[in-house]
Amino acid sequence: MPVLNTAKGEAVAADVRANTGNNNVRVAALDLIDIGSVRAFAKSFLATQLPLHILINNAGIMTGLQKDLTFDEMNAMGWFDEHGKPRVGFKSVEGGAATATWAATSKLLEDRGGEYLEDCNVAKLAAEGERISGVNAHALDKGAAQQLWKLSEQLLDERFSFS
Repeated sequence: MPVLNTAKGEAVAADVRANTGNNNVRVAALDLIDIGSVRAFAKSFLATQLPLHILINNAGIMTGLQKDLTFDEMNAMGWFDEHGKPRVGFKSVEGGAATATWAATSKLLEDRGGEYLEDCNVAKLAAEGERISGVNAHALDKGAAQQLWKLSEQLLDERFSFS
């Protein structure tokens, strides 16, 4: 389990081990904001020569993860109603984890990667200007994805090849 806080991660891993009987649950430090941390994690993981069966990129649960955004930024994304209260539909930690759990176990997703998911299903295309649910069309734009990939390689001064 890659985690930002290894002490908290170890506590969760111990709980998973105790409740599943799977003693192969490991914890490793990973700070996705720090490219050095990402590279160190990747190097360490690759050294284990273990297969990577599932990779879940999860974001958007209102649990403090948005701490680096201003209220105005969150409001511009449609997270709040006219009274400044979170809109209906924002989930608890458990509710947010449900889709990640589903993603890790659903037969529907076998041999499929790169999907945008929400509410335990593949996300539907959002209406123009919608910011609360669905996937925006620009996120599925393959040309834009290629441009972003090239820019990422330039910013990292690194090229990636896939076999």
